[in-house]
Amino acid sequence: MTLQDLQGKIKSASDKMRADDNTKNALRYLEQLTWLLFLKQWEAVEDEREMVAQVDNKSYKRIIDGEFRWSAWTQSKRTGDELIGWITGKLLPHLRGLAGSPQAEQIARLFESVNTVMKSGYSLAEVVGIVNTIDFHAVENHHAMSVIYETLLAQTADAGWSGEFYTPRPIVELMVDLVNPQLGETVYDPCSGSCGFLITAAGHLRPQVKTTADEETLTRKSIYGQEAGDLAFFVGTMNLMLHGIDDPQTVRRNTLEQDIRNVSPGEQHDIVLTNPPFGGSENPQVQQNFPARSAATELLFLQHCMAKLNDAGRCAIVVPDGVLYRAQRAYTTVRRRLMT
Repeated sequence: MTLQDLQGKIKSASDKMRADDNTKNALRYLEQLTWLLFLKQWEAVEDEREMVAQVDNKSYKRIIDGEFRWSAWTQSKRTGDELIGWITGKLLPHLRGLAGSPQAEQIARLFESVNTVMKSGYSLAEVVGIVNTIDFHAVENHHAMSVIYETLLAQTADAGWSGEFYTPRPIVELMVDLVNPQLGETVYDPCSGSCGFLITAAGHLRPQVKTTADEETLTRKSIYGQEAGDLAFFVGTMNLMLHGIDDPQTVRRNTLEQDIRNVSPGEQHDIVLTNPPFGGSENPQVQQNFPARSAATELLFLQHCMAKLNDAGRCAIVVPDGVLYRAQRAYTTVRRRLMT
């Protein structure tokens, strides 16, 4: 399946959801589509883990199993009100109650915030049918989903997204290669979005994993992110899990609300990778959290990144060229600190 084929299927599903009373709003249909895609992809991930375990003569206990597996409930004959009732009354409560492992608890936390379900069970069955035609066992489609998520999120600018841009994969890969993360170092993105930088950094670290302890370090102690948007946080955390980061250290918060003068060494990181929102404007209360006060979000994020780096830290960040030449006092102060 090519990327164009995948985009076509996502568009077809989106069009059907936009026609439903419960998912006309862009953010609502994106939430619904995102968790459907996740459940479909997650079964592919668990299929792969089960096969690897069998090769090693081990057993694998699925996190989502039985009637709640994607292939089980989507192949049932439920439709209309029966389908909606089963999802809202059984599936979602089951997912919110998962426990017993970091992965299960992470999925439970994510689905605590899921409350969007289409009004028409017949239309929902059609959308499920479209998602079912996507083969997520193909490795290239795992990577393609990052592009799909970014494309969908970019279309919601009229619903509150502004100043946020998709970073082309070659640029992301170049930035990761330049900072060259090493296993044992922590990687941080203060505005992680769909986690493209963090996923690429994890891929860079993956070949360095040689032992079970290394795997533990990668999946639970290496990848850190913050994101203010609820949908972007939801998408990004799911995306990390689908790329093998079972317990991502991601937090939903407005990064700029942290007073950077109070950042402790324990909160600092070895590497910062990010393309922060710029062109926006922050209120005076938020500006008080920074030594060089400015309404420009790019300058605030740059100061945040400087504060979050440890003494030997490395950073690759996308900023508008105005950061290099603007003469306002805040800009010159930050440039002086960078040079020092």
